[in-house]
Amino acid sequence: MHVARSSAIIREIAATVGKLALAAGVFVAIIAGYFFFISWQHGHSPLPGRIAAGGRCTVWLVGSSSLHRWDSAERDLAGWTVYNRGIEGARLPELALRLGRTGGEPAPAAIVLYAGENDIADGTDPAAVSRGLVGLAKALRARAPDSMLLIVSMKPSPTRWLNRPAQLAVDAAMRRFAASQPRTAFVPAGEQLLVGARPGNFYHEDGIHLVEEGYRRWSRPIATGLRQVHDKDCN
Repeated sequence: MHVARSSAIIREIAATVGKLALAAGVFVAIIAGYFFFISWQHGHSPLPGRIAAGGRCTVWLVGSSSLHRWDSAERDLAGWTVYNRGIEGARLPELALRLGRTGGEPAPAAIVLYAGENDIADGTDPAAVSRGLVGLAKALRARAPDSMLLIVSMKPSPTRWLNRPAQLAVDAAMRRFAASQPRTAFVPAGEQLLVGARPGNFYHEDGIHLVEEGYRRWSRPIATGLRQVHDKDCN
């Protein structure tokens, strides 16, 4: 009798475990499906913030979260109509894909490009990051041939300080590229965030994203670069 009861208990436990495993499997499948859908949706969407107007004194911010989170851009780039098209956590392949799906919009007078920091943090080789940035810059140039393109140097983020040699290698490559292209400039904005050759206290607690003072410093050379477009007409 005890054996029969033990067997029944074991069967009950096994059935319960099976049900829990099935429920866990369904849950994991739902979560995986959700993230797959979000990833697919992002990859098959244009750059955020469809533009209704372009031309004189308009600037696009294209790149990763350092641009996406630049809430003070209108103030920091006073005189310019700013269209923030940055994407949180974006890597170069996503930016290239989404730019390729962006069309039918009036071109801006200028484009500010900041990307590649996340790719380096992922371990992507600096040469590959440089190629990706060059490809993205050329795609932007094809999309807006008469726009001024400003390529912003890498931020010296505290939590990514070990990536600094790779960042500087990409910066050097992009400086050379910009010098070889018409209406293209390399902006060494990252230097504004250094204090005594180390990252200054211009970052949130994550050590990656800028606080307001950081953006204020970062924006100065960007604003200077934008003055090349229409001299002082937009400032």
